[in-house]
This record gives sequence, C-alpha cells and structure tokens, in this order.
Amino acid sequence: MMRPTSKIIQKLANDISLTLPKNIINYLLTRIPRDFISIQNAISTINQESYTQKKKVTLPLVKNALVKYLG
Repeated sequence: MMRPTSKIIQKLANDISLTLPKNIINYLLTRIPRDFISIQNAISTINQESYTQKKKVTLPLVKNALVKYLG
C-alpha cells in the first residue's frame, strides 16, 4: 500500500508525464522534505534533469538532481 506522500509524488510526476519507478519514490521519501512545495520542486528538478540529459529517470540521475535542488 502506498503512503499518502508516495501518492502525492506519483500524482505530481504523472501530471507532467514523468515515470518514476517505485524505488525512486522510496528514495525520495527519505531525502526530501514532505511538504507539498518541496515535493513539487523536487519533481520539477528531476524532470528538468531528465529532459536535459535526455535520459530516463534512474537513481544516479535523481541523486544528481537532488544535489542541485537541495544544494
């Protein structure tokens, strides 16, 4: 069963046609603040990174995007 925050992450990703595997969602749950704006900004940053690199979302790509997002 998905936790409420997982559902929010999945919904925001789906809204912009971004596919996030379950392992990526679980990783995000432990690395980003759980408020809506932070989740939205993290998803946007991951999407931009994926688009810029022309790659699917993978754990290394997400880690790199979060370094840019979280500093």
